[in-house]
Amino acid sequence: MRARRFTFVRHAATVYNDLHLLNGDPRLPVPLDPGGRVAAGVLGRRLQHCPFDLALHTRFARTRETLMLLLGHRAGVRVAVEPAFDDIDVGIRLSSGVHPDLYVEKLSDEWLLPLCSPRLLEGEYPLTSAQDLKRFTLIQVDLPGVVPTWTDWMEMAGLDGIDSTRGLRLNVADHALDAASEGVGVVLAYKMVAARDIALKRLVVPFGPEIPLPGRAYYFVCAKGQEKRAPIKAFRDWIFSEMQETHAALREMPVGAGG
Repeated sequence: MRARRFTFVRHAATVYNDLHLLNGDPRLPVPLDPGGRVAAGVLGRRLQHCPFDLALHTRFARTRETLMLLLGHRAGVRVAVEPAFDDIDVGIRLSSGVHPDLYVEKLSDEWLLPLCSPRLLEGEYPLTSAQDLKRFTLIQVDLPGVVPTWTDWMEMAGLDGIDSTRGLRLNVADHALDAASEGVGVVLAYKMVAARDIALKRLVVPFGPEIPLPGRAYYFVCAKGQEKRAPIKAFRDWIFSEMQETHAALREMPVGAGG
């Protein structure tokens, strides 16, 4: 039996996100904002080599708009609406894990580590050690909450004499990964978020160390009691199995040009 791969994508940012509003009525069209449209297109380019037989969206217009921007000019992909996806049965949250009103199960820790295009490890002046960072652009990701920065990483690595605040500043993690894969510079990225890019060799780890993300991890959550339902349990077992495979692949990940 042929193995199947499922790709789950949340809709991109909408004009309601900008206004801090919520919409639970699919009859009310809420479009993506300009940043959301750009993000959906960027994700589409990152997934352009992933074949899709079927693409589903909910009745909410924002999910269809995201999907169509992601698919771009792909041919031969059947697109359909699935009303059953309108409601949320489960979630994966990057959080402290404290959700008293929900069933919570830890899925994975998260780490930050340097990543870059393999091209930066080649050429006349390659990136071979952390000291070489002074010659390369640092891609800074400005995210909400307390997230370790290049300054924290350099202190942990014992580096001196490098301006850790310079470089390109972005506020969307996917954009930062995309910039790094294009050879723009070196990014301090979430390891689990970048796992597929690492597996595809779009990004490599030039050197360590990794920094654990303090106080937060990925958690599987659902309404209490729902974890016993067969469809929820099946999804839970599948996502945990996928995470185990991802961890196994990352353990074999080479570091630097010499592997």
